[in-house]
Amino acid sequence: MSVVIPETDQALYRALAEELRDQIDTGALAPGEKLPSLRRMAQLRKVSVTTVLEAYGRLQDWGVVEARPQSGYYVLAGYESPCERPAPVAIPEPYEVRHTGQISAMLAEAVSGGGMPFGAAIVSTELLPYQQLARKLGDVCRRKAAAMQRYEFSPGYAPLRRHIARRYAATGVACNADDIVITSGCTEAGQLSLRAVTRPGDTVAIASPTYYGFLEWLESLGLRALEIPADADTGMDMDALASVMRAGRAQAVLTTPTYGNPLGSLMPEDSKRQLAALAAEHAVPIIEDDIYGELPFSGERTPPIKAFDRDERVLLCTSFSKSLVAGFRVGAVVNRRYCEGLAQLKRCASLANSTPEQIAIADYLESGGYDRHLRRLRHVLGDSMHRFSRCVAESFPEGTRLSRPQGGFVLWVELPAGSDGFKLKTAAQRAGIQIVSGHIFAPDDRYAHCIRLNTGIRWTPEVEHALRTLGRLAKELV
Repeated sequence: MSVVIPETDQALYRALAEELRDQIDTGALAPGEKLPSLRRMAQLRKVSVTTVLEAYGRLQDWGVVEARPQSGYYVLAGYESPCERPAPVAIPEPYEVRHTGQISAMLAEAVSGGGMPFGAAIVSTELLPYQQLARKLGDVCRRKAAAMQRYEFSPGYAPLRRHIARRYAATGVACNADDIVITSGCTEAGQLSLRAVTRPGDTVAIASPTYYGFLEWLESLGLRALEIPADADTGMDMDALASVMRAGRAQAVLTTPTYGNPLGSLMPEDSKRQLAALAAEHAVPIIEDDIYGELPFSGERTPPIKAFDRDERVLLCTSFSKSLVAGFRVGAVVNRRYCEGLAQLKRCASLANSTPEQIAIADYLESGGYDRHLRRLRHVLGDSMHRFSRCVAESFPEGTRLSRPQGGFVLWVELPAGSDGFKLKTAAQRAGIQIVSGHIFAPDDRYAHCIRLNTGIRWTPEVEHALRTLGRLAKELV
């Protein structure tokens, strides 16, 4: 009979399980070592024995520890720590971006469907509350039919903006509804923000590797890119970025500091605070993509850079596309200094977002459904990420490196020297598996030996089989 614990205690056991797993991964708890007894661990952590039992059970599910009858819990004797992290790389000089062709081909493959969806960074439909949202949208169309005939001119539907403001206020962001402009997803939010703070020919600092969409945005706006090395755990190198900002080498910074795509890295809170201070000191705007911010695997939501912004230099871009529903294309920009200009740019670009979708999401937020959904989704995503990581470590060629995200659902895999991510992608397609090769995350082929995996999928035997097949293909191609 399984142990059931209250939802309020779930964060405790998840956090404990994550912490113990990290200790095992780093060698602080060695293979074969016995964990403290349930009662002793409960005393040490000041939690219930049931919470410890649930945490140890989670470690068993992950294949990290084993229970020995009449003895206790032990780290598996054959357990090996996950692969080493990828090494950061960057180009030291600004360059003009020419990247659109590669991205267009990748997107065409992603929307073609079919196969195991390890490619496009989209959460599996079964993990999202589409039925509830469909009912909300139906209610809007039936009971508020006039909404379908009404332009919700920029800055957008006021109740939705109030909900977004309240959610960010809870993370430490000083904002209200009047500081928010509703956009068509995070893509439009980011592009409007770049248009508001740069001119063609300006240089924008980005991470390396970076989200391919950023390269496309810069190219479309005639902006130059300056790459900053990014660590798989902590994101952009703050020393390098600070040096660039102090020297006036970049007119803006474009970053995803919280579970960034493709590394899944998380910029430490001290670095976020430092970056906000640098932005104020040197009058360099920061465009912060927070699209994965709602998806930590355990613990509280980490504050965005915007939470430390006292000079309104940070333009916070967000969206419901990754955490709730992709097809509605509802996003937002949060910034007081540039809000009026952003609203005007939005009106010039597309006048307004679709009204029914804005109302439906606002009604869903009002019902409390979003927070309940997020609690479930975070749990599933955390479990999937760990299982993907362990399976890659076991199945891929020796010398493979991978990131270890603490949230979101993208996993960066660096294959051994001599590997070709594009060839692996082609072989995977023949086997009915969709992946994305690393070449689209930089303007050249320096990440051609890498792949990015979408882990926003519930773990099943079919998923494991496909991932082990991918590992076998990778070994054959080394």
